[in-house]
Amino acid sequence: MEAPPAETPQPAGEVYEPFDAVEVYDPVNDTWDPCTVLTVFKGAYSVSCNHEKTIQRDIHVRREGGQPVGQTAAQAVTGPPFKRGDIVLASIMGLPNDWRLCVVMRNDVAKSNGYGVDCGNEYRVLPDWVRKDPKAPQ
Repeated sequence: MEAPPAETPQPAGEVYEPFDAVEVYDPVNDTWDPCTVLTVFKGAYSVSCNHEKTIQRDIHVRREGGQPVGQTAAQAVTGPPFKRGDIVLASIMGLPNDWRLCVVMRNDVAKSNGYGVDCGNEYRVLPDWVRKDPKAPQ
């Protein structure tokens, strides 16, 4: 008797493409703001909202007038050390109260003591200023 085929995991939701018009959730004002997708990451998007570029979780992005995805496609972060594609918090200015959602683009810790991160724009950040996001999937 043949074993049943393994189930293929279902995607977390629709994946948007660069230049797609979307809405991004603003928790401060409890509104959905019009934005444009710039870059697609696993579990996050780089978006431009009113000419400001940021990284947003996939669960906070939806089609205009649509419904947000119910589950993120992001993987749990196991670092430090962080690897390419990890969604983290980074303080690009090294300030203890200025943490932004970012995506690790490069781990250059061994070579030059830093990470390359995309927080809407790309930055180099010292390892002490990159940390796991407590709101990320575990």
